[in-house]
Amino acid sequence: MANIRSVEVVSPVGEGQVVFERLSGGDALGRPFEFDVDILSPKADLPIAKAVGKRMTVAVAMGEHPPRFFNGVVSRFALVGWTGETFRYRAKLRPWLWVLSRASNSRIFQGKSVVAVLRHVFEEHGFSGDVDVGGLDQGSYKPVDYLVQYHETDFNFVSRLMEQAGIHYWFRHEQSKHTMVLADGASHDKVPGYETIPFFGGDASNVDRIGHEHISAWSIGLQVEPGAFAAKEFDFENPKAPLLSALKGPQPGSEEKLEVYEYPGLYIATDQRDAYVARRLQEQQQASLLATGAGNARGVRPGAIFKLTDYPAHEQNKEYLVTAASYSLSTNAYSSGADRAQTDGGRPANRHRRRQERRGNLDRQVRAREGAVSLGPRGKEQRAEQLLGARVAGLGGNPLGHHPHPAHGPGGDRRFS
Repeated sequence: MANIRSVEVVSPVGEGQVVFERLSGGDALGRPFEFDVDILSPKADLPIAKAVGKRMTVAVAMGEHPPRFFNGVVSRFALVGWTGETFRYRAKLRPWLWVLSRASNSRIFQGKSVVAVLRHVFEEHGFSGDVDVGGLDQGSYKPVDYLVQYHETDFNFVSRLMEQAGIHYWFRHEQSKHTMVLADGASHDKVPGYETIPFFGGDASNVDRIGHEHISAWSIGLQVEPGAFAAKEFDFENPKAPLLSALKGPQPGSEEKLEVYEYPGLYIATDQRDAYVARRLQEQQQASLLATGAGNARGVRPGAIFKLTDYPAHEQNKEYLVTAASYSLSTNAYSSGADRAQTDGGRPANRHRRRQERRGNLDRQVRAREGAVSLGPRGKEQRAEQLLGARVAGLGGNPLGHHPHPAHGPGGDRRFS
């Protein structure tokens, strides 16, 4: 049994002189993962500087199935202790996407689709080969007049674009790399050997006697969420146009009278605005029905679907999409209860529903005049401040004031009717 549960580490430093001790951390849809990996070495002088920024992989044996890998960029590496026999080092693994949080920019992209802009930014950082866009309906992403990045990190910028467009992501880990998988629909798969996971509510310490991986704790519940969403836009070239889109979608736990109103609504074209409102409503309601569980199933990962079986409340025995998971792995499996995985969030799987990731708390404010550059073809340039100033003035504001940029997130209120 110990051989089945063996865990190995491939480190960028100390080859042949380090062994795996433990891994803990979490992963979630639409969020960068974060794993803390402890390794042991008899050497007190491992070259820390040579580890930072490099890839590290933890390989977990899966019995009859191929190993499961946890691969990431070493964002921090430190000597953290002495065990009496060996030195303990700790590496913090994050995805290559996190590296984009260490660079910022201010610029305008003209005539490019959201997907094209994402590709451009990823390629700038040398990660174009680490992205899988097979889960996107790429034909649905039309060129946009202009997209603005202003005093944002590259990570915040691409995160904002994906959230607004209804694109979510997860990471596929391999032996020496991890790939960011982009999707805008229910294009989720199953982990071989973990298509179904049984529930066992007995003593979890009897895992050897049970003879299979299982879920040992399960909870599912509803919470109150908005049941309607409305977005209103303003077109300074056609000020009287009624650019309001609203959608009601009451569900259990989501009341119709609880409406979220957003101004500006980001899109002037009605079809784009209607689609945007539908995505925002789904975003608000995604956490209304959520299941959590814990167990020792090593194949649980965000973005995968599994079917729960053998739960006493039989209506719960159905397919679920894993939206978040936390992990605790250790070489001392018998005394620490290691090799455990916990699903921090799961939703009943619906393959026909587009998944909309909840937006993060990013700074999305852009000032109307500062940093303005000329837009448009040569000879017909129009300064960005003219466009933005006309827009703000049309709202009764001051063109020189600090107003939210129309291409950015929530702002304004109903007084602009």
